[in-house]
Amino acid sequence: MKKRIMIKAWVCLTGFCMLLVSMGCGGGGGSSGPLQLRWAEAWPINTDPALAEDFASSIYALNVYDTLYFPDANGDPKPHLATQAPTVSDDYLTYTFTLRNDVVFHSGDKLEADDVVFSLERLLALKSGLAALLDRVESVEALNATTVRIKLVEPYGPFLVMLYKLYIMNEDEVMANLDPTSSEFGEKKDYGKKWLASNAAGSGPYMIKEYKKDEYILLERFKTWWGGWQDKAPDLFQIISNLGEQGKLENKQLDVSSIWLSHDAFEKLALESHLEIAGIPEASNFNIMLNTQRPPTDDVHFRKALAYLTDYDALLAYLPGSSKPHGPVPTIMRGFETPAYEYTKNLQKAQDELDLSACKDKLSADECKVHLVWVSEVPSEEDMALAFQSQAAALGITVVVVEKPWATLLEDAKSKENALNGTFIQYGAFYPEGMSMLERYHTSYSGTWMQWEWLEDAVLDQAIDDALATVDENERFTKYAAVQATIMDKCPTIWFADMVARRAYRTGIYFPAAVAAEKGDPVNPVQGYVGYAHDFKILSK
Repeated sequence: MKKRIMIKAWVCLTGFCMLLVSMGCGGGGGSSGPLQLRWAEAWPINTDPALAEDFASSIYALNVYDTLYFPDANGDPKPHLATQAPTVSDDYLTYTFTLRNDVVFHSGDKLEADDVVFSLERLLALKSGLAALLDRVESVEALNATTVRIKLVEPYGPFLVMLYKLYIMNEDEVMANLDPTSSEFGEKKDYGKKWLASNAAGSGPYMIKEYKKDEYILLERFKTWWGGWQDKAPDLFQIISNLGEQGKLENKQLDVSSIWLSHDAFEKLALESHLEIAGIPEASNFNIMLNTQRPPTDDVHFRKALAYLTDYDALLAYLPGSSKPHGPVPTIMRGFETPAYEYTKNLQKAQDELDLSACKDKLSADECKVHLVWVSEVPSEEDMALAFQSQAAALGITVVVVEKPWATLLEDAKSKENALNGTFIQYGAFYPEGMSMLERYHTSYSGTWMQWEWLEDAVLDQAIDDALATVDENERFTKYAAVQATIMDKCPTIWFADMVARRAYRTGIYFPAAVAAEKGDPVNPVQGYVGYAHDFKILSK
């Protein structure tokens, strides 16, 4: 059992302290009340950090939990809970980390090496999508209270940047809140999954104050956070469902929008004197992911026909500021290399590929109809789906447009039978190398929202594994390019946008990523870090 640190800022024993709170005790809000940042995102948000695979859940996790390393503006690792770069063995299989000794969890427990061990072992045991990032770990052990040793099965080139997704949680607190009715993980019961679905066990700059499922999560400042606080940093950070966000922005009930507003909505909001529109480059792309195990998209020639008939400029019109990608890797990412060819609109090539497909002479048959899903919470996707439907009709291909909420889609992704032919998905980098956009095609990602394609190609899997096991960066990036070429030939995806994410935000907000983008400076490319509330400032209410 770890020693409990009593945090003075939490102990209000008298009415005098209550008086101080009303005056802004430690909150930074002064007499006018706490400073609040209200941020819209598509729902749901997964509050279990081991399951924080999507963009919105990543924003939550990185604000509530700490990690060993933190990405700088270029995505390179800088010490966070770890005090320095690790000691690495000559064979690149053993990494030894030294931890800070002044970190406490929100509960008051001291963060120690055992918590790092627990967090990594739990992540791997749950076998979530994030676990695939670290599945080359052979063992992890605490050598003492501030030293952790991780052994790998094989060398792992981008290992340190993978640790951005290892959120450290309080072992004692999680183990004290196991579901006694579960036997999923033996003596560890449910490993705290039920409790963590609405609670947290972190040490990060914010902690949960209130949680209303499918509506919002309200986080409050952890006043004694080891990283310290700047003046005018938000006291409260509220992540709100993006439903109805345009009206909330207009009525000053929201500070930062999601990226999912329509083009017309952004144009209208740009006229509001209290709002600005930011265009923030992201290491992400917008895709139609094609189920390669379901007719007719199980046929590579049919998939290529879809890629060549796509009017990329027409789809990009719904994502102003974004650009047509050269392939699966955004141009701003380390390891990007222009491929030998790319898919562009070419109806003759589309027809040639269609003539080679099994659907050549039976396009009206049910098995040759394409079912394309758009996400209910993102209305602009319906317009894109209808535009694609019209484009496909030029070659006689029937596209059936289907609307589904994100929660339903997450369930559909688990089965190749339930995943329809095509699904609109924005995919962002978990780590700042091109392989972060390529690795998701590995079979280990099948059954998650990150790979609707169900590619399941053993040769490709081996090529991905080999590239990741390459420590020399130049050699690793050369292998990335070869993997990219293989994926493009299989055409499991229609890549149609390198994302520049637009967000409307209130003029009284200092929004670090928006400021950097406007100056042309680097913007943190790792998924979710544009929403790191600790670095924001509330300049006016």
